Amino acid sequence: MQSDTPLISKDAVDSDSAASSVELLEERLAEKDKLVGALTKRLEQAAEQLDRIHRTGGDKALRTNAGGFPPELVDEQKSLVEDLQSAVDQWMDAQPTATLTRIEMQITELRTLVASGASGTAVGTLVGAVGAEHLPAEQSDAAPEQPVAPNASGEEQDLTSWEALKANILSGEEGATLADVPAPPPQPAAETQQDAPDAPSLPTTTIALTDIPELPETPPEIDLDTAQVDELRTAVEQRDAYIATVIKRLRVAEARHVQPVDWDNVQEAPDELRSCLEELQSQLKETLRVAEVELAIERARLGRKESELRQLEESVHKKMHEVGMDVERNDHASGDDRATTGKSRGWLGMLGLQDDN
Repeated sequence: MQSDTPLISKDAVDSDSAASSVELLEERLAEKDKLVGALTKRLEQAAEQLDRIHRTGGDKALRTNAGGFPPELVDEQKSLVEDLQSAVDQWMDAQPTATLTRIEMQITELRTLVASGASGTAVGTLVGAVGAEHLPAEQSDAAPEQPVAPNASGEEQDLTSWEALKANILSGEEGATLADVPAPPPQPAAETQQDAPDAPSLPTTTIALTDIPELPETPPEIDLDTAQVDELRTAVEQRDAYIATVIKRLRVAEARHVQPVDWDNVQEAPDELRSCLEELQSQLKETLRVAEVELAIERARLGRKESELRQLEESVHKKMHEVGMDVERNDHASGDDRATTGKSRGWLGMLGLQDDN
């Protein structure tokens, strides 16, 4: 009996230890249940708050910033892209395709006129015909209806040529072609001879092909659909130079046939004719003075326009640089003065106000 007592005592101790372990585990399980309940409650609250924020649109800024860019930068980039697109659209609208087509037509018609052996009167009015191509339609239609006075036909023809050339420089609108421009009405020689029977008549000459200096080669044709901007710009400049050369050489050929005025006969002319010549001289001087003033005004206007275009180009390049586009720029600043001087001399030569040298 004495040997069984320690064994019973050991079993009792093991049962007590197991019971205490079970109670401890139950307490821990209850704590875990409380923690799970608290976390579940917090999760439900967070879900409700997130749903409420989503319904009210409070997470819009968060969704915008999902890419890592602030909304201010995104808006600025969008504005730059829109400005760049508008500048590109303006540049596309200013494509020189129509101008190049008109220049091609002018070159063809000039060569046809030279090959057919134009008369002195036709050569004298060639500049006016070329400039009339760029006049508006209503001005071209109204031109034949204007009568020309017999005693001042030469002066009015010169004025018409100058106005047409001025419109050719300033206007870019579509107009009648050279073939559609009506020739100036012939001067009524009978009435002139009746008014001044003793007046020395100017001889009318015809310019032959042999009298015209050899023309340069026609600028090569280009494909308007595949040509680049630089090629189109170069083609326009080449055709401008060709037209100026043709007109200048026609003027030279015409000048060779102009006979010098016999001033002795003019001195012996009647007083009425002399007064008429003096009046015509004063009118021509006044017309030349007004033309020079108008040319200076138009040159200033074109200068302002060029400045505006340069500012627009600088703005476009700046915006393209801000967007991140690589732009290759050709620096023409060093040659602007020389180019402007060359163009001015070219126009003066076309107008007959400067020597070929």
